[in-house]
Amino acid sequence: SYYAAYPDEIDERITRAVEDADAAEAAWRREQAALA
Repeated sequence: SYYAAYPDEIDERITRAVEDADAAEAAWRREQAALA
């Protein structure tokens, strides 16, 4: 499988995606708080 061949690259992409999503959620929450 692709994951078996490239586990480090895939894990890094997953980690980066989670970090990006967390940052986007934090920005959204700040925006919502500012509007409240």
